[in-house]
Amino acid sequence: MRTTLRKRALTGTSQKTERCAGVDVMPTDQSLLAVLTRFSRTLTNPFDLTDVLYELSDSVVVVLEASGAGVSLDDNHGNLQFAASTGEAVANIEIVQASGGAGPCHRAFTSGEPVSVDDVEAITDADWAEYRKVALDEGFRSVAGIPMRFGERRLGALNVYDTRPRTWSDDDIAAATVLADIATACIVHANDLDESRQLNSQLQHALDNRVLIEQAKGILAGEQGISLDTARDLLKSHARGNHATLRSIADAVVNLGLRPGPDRRA
Repeated sequence: MRTTLRKRALTGTSQKTERCAGVDVMPTDQSLLAVLTRFSRTLTNPFDLTDVLYELSDSVVVVLEASGAGVSLDDNHGNLQFAASTGEAVANIEIVQASGGAGPCHRAFTSGEPVSVDDVEAITDADWAEYRKVALDEGFRSVAGIPMRFGERRLGALNVYDTRPRTWSDDDIAAATVLADIATACIVHANDLDESRQLNSQLQHALDNRVLIEQAKGILAGEQGISLDTARDLLKSHARGNHATLRSIADAVVNLGLRPGPDRRA
């Protein structure tokens, strides 16, 4: 297994890089610029942290041409808790990492440095056995873990997945780190509370919101006979279409009977 612990001093995002399989991958200036523009607008307007975390997951997948991504946050007791992902497959892996305390996301969180695995199938570390099994079962072959830190405070980690073995270049890690750092800034500057209270309340807020969103996804999936990933997309689309937060739409589904669907605006 090639597991790489990287220093945070990284190159820029302008050079072309390649996957192990020989397929060109490059964090393009255009896609990264578009994502940075969206985040900058978020910072200048009222926002919900949950929306930022889902935006982070979706954006890093686009920029790195990856297959999935997830975010886990510190629960204020030094433990990681799953907070957001691009789909249920990633969510399952993130939950295993959080509960088992082992995996690239957990290592990036504890070490404060990016961690990359070129081929999950080659993992031999016994502590990562459950992580390896679930990641392969969900169809992922490579992963990069990116720490989210504010000074010396560990806030969480971003995980990026690909369905094929992949050599994560310095450009890949640099682009993912930029996005993770911007999301971290959103967490830190979300309100005008004092630093300690601010961080703790924002992290707990995001974790609490995930539970509500999972409830809403389950309701829509059960009633409409759709997958949880499709239910997630319905919630996000309805939130964007109505200029609302993802949390507010989820709350309306759970408590007010809102039923967004592809052919109607409820």
